[in-house]
Amino acid sequence: MNPSRSLRWLSSLIIPLVTVAAHAVTLSPASRSLLPGDKSTITVSRVRGAVTLANSNPSAVSASLTRGAINVSADAVGVATLSVTDSQGTKTATVTVSPPLGVSLANVSLLVGQSTALTVSNAIGSIRISNSNGTAVAATLSGNVVTVTGKSAGSAELTVRDTRSSVKVRVTVTAPTAPPPPPPPSSTDIHPGRLLASNCFQCHGTNGSGGFDRIQGSTEVLSELRKFASGEEDPTGIMAAHAVGYTDEQLQLIADYLSKL
Repeated sequence: MNPSRSLRWLSSLIIPLVTVAAHAVTLSPASRSLLPGDKSTITVSRVRGAVTLANSNPSAVSASLTRGAINVSADAVGVATLSVTDSQGTKTATVTVSPPLGVSLANVSLLVGQSTALTVSNAIGSIRISNSNGTAVAATLSGNVVTVTGKSAGSAELTVRDTRSSVKVRVTVTAPTAPPPPPPPSSTDIHPGRLLASNCFQCHGTNGSGGFDRIQGSTEVLSELRKFASGEEDPTGIMAAHAVGYTDEQLQLIADYLSKL
């Protein structure tokens, strides 16, 4: 066979194949990652002849084909394969609808010195935190857990981000309130030392107001009673005889009652 005729014959086979490859339909990008509610487009090029679109999961992704593009809406979490067919064949693109970034609490209330942990879910890529008021609130990240601590009374807005989106958390810090003061003693309350001290009244007058010796309002009654009880002072006297009949706790009650009159 003539060599030149052979080359022409081979060329007649190769050129149509190259032409077909050059005109194959192209989808760009071949994959999309979206959040529910997002919208996007996929470019369709090198179309030959009539073109159709098939959607494997319309409940997750809405898709419509217009001239030169597929309009995509992310409706629900899931994965859809979009197939575009023209006269030369079929090409596909994958659309993945992922759960949105989440934080376990949107509002946090703390006392000064109190801490709580927030869990970050569905993050794509690295997690970052920004804090609008580091004076009132401290926020630290470990893995997917944010530890929030109240530092001083005030409020802060924490913004938690991944590579696609962000979530805001409101933190309010209040100072602990002081406990209410105890109620004043009732006029009907009876001091536990009153009955014990009544034994003193026969010598020292009512409520220790006189008699042999005034002891009402005295701050030295306890030390004196302890001396009598121990035998350190006048061990054979009447005061010693009375004092030894009481426990030290009872002597304290007697002295406390008389000192407060």
